[in-house]
Amino acid sequence: MDVEEFVDLASGGSGDPKRLCELGEKILETVEGQERGRVLGTLGNLYFELCEFEKAEKYYL
Repeated sequence: MDVEEFVDLASGGSGDPKRLCELGEKILETVEGQERGRVLGTLGNLYFELCEFEKAEKYYL
């Protein structure tokens, strides 16, 4: 899965948020620059949705 697919899936509200977080963290290991920023923001949103506010804050910063 690439960054675009990950962001689209997470933004569309489909899929399991916990599973998407796992995928996002794996993608994060391989991307840099603007793509990394998109993954970080999306992970922050997913963790916020899961009420895991400390993790969400980690990715927002």
